[in-house]
Amino acid sequence: MKKIYCILIALCVAAVAAAELNPPHRYFEIGADVHAGVSNNWFQVSDFFNETLVIDFTDMAAELNKGLSFDALVDARVNIEMNFGRAFRMDVFTGVYGQGMLNVSQDILRFIAEGNATGDHSMSGTLGTDVNVYAEAGVELKSFIKKLGISFTPTVFIPVAYVPRVDATATVTTGVDGTIHASGSADVAVYSVVPLNNPAFTDFGSYMADAGLDFTVAAEYAVLPSLDVGLELAHIPAVEAGMRNKMTVSARADYTVSPVLSSTLDKTDYYTGSYKVEDPVYETLDSPFKISRPMELTASAVWRPFGEWFDVNGSAGYVFGENKHFSFTAGAGFHLVKMCKLGGHLLDFSLTTGYENRIWTQQAELGLNLRVLELVFTVSSRAPEFLASFTGTGLGAGVGVRIGF
Repeated sequence: MKKIYCILIALCVAAVAAAELNPPHRYFEIGADVHAGVSNNWFQVSDFFNETLVIDFTDMAAELNKGLSFDALVDARVNIEMNFGRAFRMDVFTGVYGQGMLNVSQDILRFIAEGNATGDHSMSGTLGTDVNVYAEAGVELKSFIKKLGISFTPTVFIPVAYVPRVDATATVTTGVDGTIHASGSADVAVYSVVPLNNPAFTDFGSYMADAGLDFTVAAEYAVLPSLDVGLELAHIPAVEAGMRNKMTVSARADYTVSPVLSSTLDKTDYYTGSYKVEDPVYETLDSPFKISRPMELTASAVWRPFGEWFDVNGSAGYVFGENKHFSFTAGAGFHLVKMCKLGGHLLDFSLTTGYENRIWTQQAELGLNLRVLELVFTVSSRAPEFLASFTGTGLGAGVGVRIGF
């Protein structure tokens, strides 16, 4: 019996000794992943299936200190991975990533809910939005020297749509006679490598001429047989992407509301004013609008205290650039029935919580690995605020397929 225990212990130690942050599951594989999600920080998903959507601006204005936020995310990727052992690995990939966010400030919500009942006769709020959609292609090269793994990933990216942050301002002023004057404006500029008035235009030569180039470098180290740590610096800019196509959309609103009594006695209109969205203006820029993808520095770790069947993992990072923010993840995974001497198990299940891309996410992932075929399914609850991410105000779903040997 003691010999059996010794053999089992030796097998466990040998297994974790060769552990990595993300061990390969096959020598060669073709994979595809698609993930999408939408969220907000107030409405539950079920609310949109009701016949009437009830909106309580009073509660909304009182509780949403950071305003009402919406976001949407799509991430699709295809890759071919080749594993020649720990000395050399290569992953060739291409994909599309896009995210859009909209925020209505608390000042606007409060005015809609309370008007000038509080005695404050003016209001100024903001409507903020930003959108970015990229197509990319690259190759990851990775090698291990004993306990140290190093990877280098050059990536070519093309901005399909980019909207710099927009601040649309609304101002409401109440006169001493009860007259209310409201005005607002917004100018939205959308940049792209694709002619936005002719999206079917396909001049791939011109697209590649304005493509950007950045690099990602990463290292991981087996501190202990059961503990691996890593550090990654993603999207180090080398060549900025250029966008020669621009679409501008302008919206203007200006209204005057007269006192009810005065308008009745004078038989004048209760309110006058106008709202207009100008026709889009398309132009081709002589000098392209230049951008780089934001850099991100991330530290990560995986701890397998009892062997490969269970791990605790986490990461912490910082995203630089216009929308700079911290990010982190923390989770645990169960991996049952090892399929081969490489990584990979018949059944994988993990739970993860985190804050990435300015969105809180609670995610569950299930993987089924039949050696030549692997399926991965994810489902998540999402929201711009932590507590809301547990209440069903946003959903995400994804599926991944791997085929190889």
